[in-house]
Amino acid sequence: MNVAVGILTARGGMTSRGGGRARGMGKCCVSGCGRLHIGFMTGKTISCGKLVLKEGDWISLNGSTGAVCRSD
Repeated sequence: MNVAVGILTARGGMTSRGGGRARGMGKCCVSGCGRLHIGFMTGKTISCGKLVLKEGDWISLNGSTGAVCRSD
């Protein structure tokens, strides 16, 4: 978490461990993204609805709206 610019979690909320730590570190956090699926067995892909990412891809997080977008 120290080197991350923002935090994205599949579970939790504003008072979850990830949300609390991110807030304490002054970082953006989108927690409780129910549509987030992390496929460790399928080449470390992450899908969030129609958005499919590979390890190393950059994303943008909007902590106010909870939006997750690809940063190309």
